[in-house]
Amino acid sequence: MEEVAPHARSILVRIFLMKLLPWLLLLSSALNFQGSLVAEEPTYWAYQKPQSVVIPDLEDSFVQNPIDAFILEGLQKQKLTPNSQAEDYQLIRRVFYDVTGLPPTPSDLESDQSWDELIDQLLASPRFGEKFASHWLDLVRYAETNGFERDSEKEEMWHYRDYVIESFNSNKPYDRFLLEQIAGDQLSDKSLHSSIATGFLALMQRDDEPADKPQAHADQVSDIVDVASEAFLGTTLACAKCHDHKGDPITQADYFSMMAFFDGITTSHFKQPSHTWIDPDFEKKHRENQQAKKQEIETLWKTISAEKLNPFLKKSPEQKVIVAKQHQGWFSMPRVPVNPAWSLPSFDAKHFKPAGHWPSGKPLTLRRQFGLQEIPERFLIYLSANLIELKIYLNGTLVHEGVPEKSHGDYLVPLSQAGREELTTGKNIIGIIARARRPQDHKITAGIFTEPIHDMNAWDYARIHPHVITELFGADFSNHTHTLLTEKSELDRPLKGIRYMSINETTNIPDPKIHERGNVHAQGDPVPIGFPVVMCPPGKSNAEMDPSSGRRLTFANWLISKENPLTARVMVNRLWQYCFGKGLVESSNDFGVFGTGVTNQKLLDWLALEFMRSDWNIKHMLKLMLTSSTYQLSSTHQEESFRLDPANVLHWKRQPRRLSAEEVWDSFLIIGNKLEHKMRGPPIRPKMPEAILLTSSRPDKVWPPTQGKAANRRAVYIHVKRSIKLPLLANFDSPERDISCPSRYATTVSTQALTMLNSEFMNDLAEEFSKQLPSGDLKAQLQAAFKTATCREPNSDEITELLKLASDLKEKHQLSKEALRQRLCLLILNLNETLYLD
Repeated sequence: MEEVAPHARSILVRIFLMKLLPWLLLLSSALNFQGSLVAEEPTYWAYQKPQSVVIPDLEDSFVQNPIDAFILEGLQKQKLTPNSQAEDYQLIRRVFYDVTGLPPTPSDLESDQSWDELIDQLLASPRFGEKFASHWLDLVRYAETNGFERDSEKEEMWHYRDYVIESFNSNKPYDRFLLEQIAGDQLSDKSLHSSIATGFLALMQRDDEPADKPQAHADQVSDIVDVASEAFLGTTLACAKCHDHKGDPITQADYFSMMAFFDGITTSHFKQPSHTWIDPDFEKKHRENQQAKKQEIETLWKTISAEKLNPFLKKSPEQKVIVAKQHQGWFSMPRVPVNPAWSLPSFDAKHFKPAGHWPSGKPLTLRRQFGLQEIPERFLIYLSANLIELKIYLNGTLVHEGVPEKSHGDYLVPLSQAGREELTTGKNIIGIIARARRPQDHKITAGIFTEPIHDMNAWDYARIHPHVITELFGADFSNHTHTLLTEKSELDRPLKGIRYMSINETTNIPDPKIHERGNVHAQGDPVPIGFPVVMCPPGKSNAEMDPSSGRRLTFANWLISKENPLTARVMVNRLWQYCFGKGLVESSNDFGVFGTGVTNQKLLDWLALEFMRSDWNIKHMLKLMLTSSTYQLSSTHQEESFRLDPANVLHWKRQPRRLSAEEVWDSFLIIGNKLEHKMRGPPIRPKMPEAILLTSSRPDKVWPPTQGKAANRRAVYIHVKRSIKLPLLANFDSPERDISCPSRYATTVSTQALTMLNSEFMNDLAEEFSKQLPSGDLKAQLQAAFKTATCREPNSDEITELLKLASDLKEKHQLSKEALRQRLCLLILNLNETLYLD
């Protein structure tokens, strides 16, 4: 507790200052204060390119790589000594969670591999991408719904989540990673991945029914600018939307100059996925296959006299109508009559009713009498309906079964030679049994003709009616043709591709102007398309557009330029934060003068330069940090060090941290032997408590639960809905996804204990956990459970306390062995040591 109080005090001071700041800004405005709260500093460190620094030349066993040299130099200046190295089990548990977000297995704890080998193994694990994707998704406020009242789904948005996971796992260079998210669709070597990456531009909230559409558009584009500036540049550019920035040398003109890069984005892409990716090489090969198949059919058809088929294909001006295509004259029944002779001419049909509408979902029996003076060469039955079942009888004999393909909106059934043999001069009866596809498809009309009533393509006719081809040209030709035409038909189907959420743009973009007070209807002075002046070399702030590329690509190339003073610094600071708990600039989304400042600028600049020298290699930078002695320090409290550096800004020890909400979820599923490691794909929706569902206007629709084991995937795959959240994730501070979240704050509130002790999820997991324990006496089982949860053996005092509790529970509540183990496992899951990382 001695360590927590000063930290808590510093947080309270910061919160107080943050709440005081708006009042100071208001006061300055009232006094007609024209400048900033601080003087503009063109030389402020964050807006200068990182400068080469000399690595401190220190002879000390602590120095394993340059990081340690910079850290030790700072400690020595304050006459501080770093802690000793943490215990092995602590280090292994620490690095497993920091790199993969999952606990080590018992075999991992006993492995004799070197530290370097372990780091390489973890960075190569597919679990690494899932863990670091969670960090990134926080930054870009990833969500799969639009927010506002309806909070409707962003269909296929999960492709972007998978893109981020794959990018980290493949160690995609960070400059390429940013380039693809801003302008992946404008690259000369664009791909499916780079196109999906632009889903970043569609992550903001969307009002389904904005009262002011121009303002809604401006707000959505502004949101891209705000998040991009914070996440990629560590700059609160949004502070300059309504007025010049009150702290940093960023003007309102800078804001709208940068906004112009994105102003062509239209809002239509928020409604549904408007893009489909088809691989160009696959598409080319597909077209070649189509042409080859067509040539093969043409060659085959040259071997026969195809004109013999013309009487079946060409509409005749002198059609002979056997039965007109209409309702009149047909009789119907809502079910097939029991009497099998219903379609014979001798059947008494007086109980049949006039044909009308379809009975919903039931088969319909139709019957009609017609006369013939002679047997026709062609007997063509046309039906207009939407069918899933069709049988046709002539004079009591089944002459056709099955629903053919439609042509010109009709089903055509050309009666075969065998069917025509059932006809007779004089009285004939045609009977039809049919079933509609849908209840609303309730009408049917049928007619019989001797000549086609529509023109038809010969190849389509041959594929749909092979029996006619058999009668005209023989079985061998018919079979060969049918096979080829079926293959061609499959090739002619539209390629489906992969649907994904991205953006649409218009080229009709008005010249950029300042929006006074952020109001799109209050147009101010015109501004050039360009970058914030303070982040550019003199005279280089205006964008030099390449006519062959888009605005966004111009912006992206500036963003990843090695001349940019912030991009590399901001990302290595985040990597440091993910390894050490907080960044060298703790306010990692704000490197400006309102931020916390930098605790070790020389180290930060060295890291930024090393990042760029390594071709923006994220895993290289992480390995440097993870193999440093600094990372491996213990969290042991040292009173004198604490007195001199209570916030541990000099890194004399390891700062403990609580597991994140996702790490809690994933860890407990592993402990309960329930985690499904399937990667990628649509999101899951684990069971949501009824009380949470009832907060929605449509409780039965808002969260359709995923069934079975599929619901037990890692938390990164859980559906991210802005208006509703699983209690375990919400209570352990998973962020709201409306704004960029640079870091998680670990609150301690009563609802956490209530969830951990009383929720159905936790009690089910505790029961599963207890079932995984080895057979034997209770002491051995408790030792195994304790080690599984904390990665260490309990000491004698701890096991004595657990056994005493077990005895008390058994005596007071007469619990069975199984129920007792379940309660004790639930207790172990609730231990601080289970939930905290030293």
